[in-house]
Amino acid sequence: MIEYDGEGNFVRVFVTAGTEGLHLPQGIAFRPDNGNLLVTSTQTSEALTKFNGILEFDGVTGQFVA
Repeated sequence: MIEYDGEGNFVRVFVTAGTEGLHLPQGIAFRPDNGNLLVTSTQTSEALTKFNGILEFDGVTGQFVA
């Protein structure tokens, strides 16, 4: 997951691909209660070891939460 500023300029890699099994992200949203980033991650038949569900990352640091 890559972060860009309001003008489309690269800021940083927010969440590195593969973190906690992140694979093929399908959707993202920020939690309204704490600002954390929620990402749906799916697996394919070729990658059965990847996580399939919702991952949560700190909305400021990008660190894995749950």
